[in-house]
Amino acid sequence: GYNVYGLFPFFTPEVTKKNLTKLHLVDQYQFDRPVTKPVDRVFDTVADISKILTNATGYHTVESQVFEKTSSNFSVVADVADARKAALTQALFPTQDSFEAHKQWFGSTVQKLIKEHTLKVDGLAGSRLDIVGNVANLAPVYWVAEFILGIPLKTVNKKDGLLTPVEVLDMLKTVFAAAYLNTLPENNWSISRRASYFAQVLSQFIEKALADAVPGLVIKTISTFLFQSHEPAHDFLQKISQSKAPHDQLVGDILGFAVASSVSLSKTVAEIVDFYLGADRATERAEVVRLANTTDAASRELLKGYVREAQRLAPQFAAVLREDAAPATTSTSQPKQTLVLDLKKALVNPGDFPDPLAVNPRRPAQSYDVLQEASFYKALGGSRGEEVRSAFPDPDPDPDGRRDRQEHLPAPEPAARQGPVGTIGKLQAQKFGVDFDMYTDNVGLPSYWPNSLVVTYGA
Repeated sequence: GYNVYGLFPFFTPEVTKKNLTKLHLVDQYQFDRPVTKPVDRVFDTVADISKILTNATGYHTVESQVFEKTSSNFSVVADVADARKAALTQALFPTQDSFEAHKQWFGSTVQKLIKEHTLKVDGLAGSRLDIVGNVANLAPVYWVAEFILGIPLKTVNKKDGLLTPVEVLDMLKTVFAAAYLNTLPENNWSISRRASYFAQVLSQFIEKALADAVPGLVIKTISTFLFQSHEPAHDFLQKISQSKAPHDQLVGDILGFAVASSVSLSKTVAEIVDFYLGADRATERAEVVRLANTTDAASRELLKGYVREAQRLAPQFAAVLREDAAPATTSTSQPKQTLVLDLKKALVNPGDFPDPLAVNPRRPAQSYDVLQEASFYKALGGSRGEEVRSAFPDPDPDPDGRRDRQEHLPAPEPAARQGPVGTIGKLQAQKFGVDFDMYTDNVGLPSYWPNSLVVTYGA
């Protein structure tokens, strides 16, 4: 938190307290002498990581304190009660048919984004598409805006929308990073204020959508909005409003659900696409293309195996954090023990994955249980998170519709463009004591998120 020992090192706490009292800010700071935090413990085996991930009551997701200290509502869905988790997924997917409809929606939206963002350049053969920046990153944004948050997006075909997809994406990513990745106060300072503001903005959209979906719902915190919320979200919001949770908690759950599912889906898909477009993956890429054009169950399951292998060798995040539910001592001021789960190392352990660096899509599906437990899209519920993710990892850059709609990859195969634009800018950093993949944004600054990857096809 905002401890005066760290923020005002050249003044004694007594003097600082007097100054802050004069400024009427004293209630916003802590004056207790900081207690040494236990050294983080790193776990890098599948067995140890699985044991921690499946013990949700003993080990909580590490989260920033920023949302507790502001007026924003945000829930870490992984840590909420099972009944609240179930309420979210059951409201979004009340039947198997509704779940299948969401999967089909992803497929059609991917095709639409490909068509809208494919470019042809005079004098150059083939078509070009930023498959990460304009497809993988944006499809989940359209989804949560449409079906969860009720935000009317401003697009080429809808000029009267309020926010562009890129603006919503930036908000979601900022909140996610502040909540889950920049968890230490010294790392969270620069991002926390923006994240808190964005969380409040998104919460207002949720409040307005709830008011439209359930007219009898009494909401006192909502600001005056001169727009109608997006109606496809009303079905979800009507169902979730029947929850017995307090209203503020309900809004926080909806926001946390939207943030965790959308951001993690976009990053996972970007990593899968980047993995199989690598120059050293031509053989596997050709097989993925072949399998994507099949409909039999065995081939589809094998295709899922290729997707899982890409996730194993290029995980959603190199490490995830958990902490003991209670301090190691009885002292209430004692910081909790942080556990760093080194997935990147565990997922190439020869004891768990023979010949670990080879792509083997026939490994048993249960071998990847730890991967699914660690994923943030697990918020979508059990295996459904994996199925939703599988609905759009292999987009079809074929905007003219020349091929069967069941195909997912073009023929000839897509190839990443030569040079910097044809790769995801990636760098490796030490974070939480382990190797952690970072990326470069469009101006070359470090980022947690894949930003762009341009592919060519049809040349």
